[in-house]
Amino acid sequence: DKKILIVDDSEIDLKLINKTLTNYNFTITQCRSGSECIMKTIEDKYDLIFLDEVMPNLNGIETMENLKSIEDFKVPVILMTNKKAEQAQELIKQNGFKAYLNKPLNKHKTDIILKGILNKKGD
Repeated sequence: DKKILIVDDSEIDLKLINKTLTNYNFTITQCRSGSECIMKTIEDKYDLIFLDEVMPNLNGIETMENLKSIEDFKVPVILMTNKKAEQAQELIKQNGFKAYLNKPLNKHKTDIILKGILNKKGD
């Protein structure tokens, strides 16, 4: 019953991420760019956003900066990255992400992150 937005420029990665999330009762929307993510976030409300770090035009960090400038934006954003843990931790601290997951997503780690974030929202 949660609305999730997945942002990744790779069609293959979108399919893999969607498959990782199939056991949840999420309503999933996908988009392939930072610009599209910003527009969708303005037009609709999401409970969680999965945002790829490496994308053309607006990368994940730049997209996050734009999202934070939206009035009353409080959606938790998970950074999807290929960075090592120490580098990823620094990125989430500096940029306001709630967590990170390495790509390709690991089902067990994804489950832990989702439970932590969604439980903190009072769900």
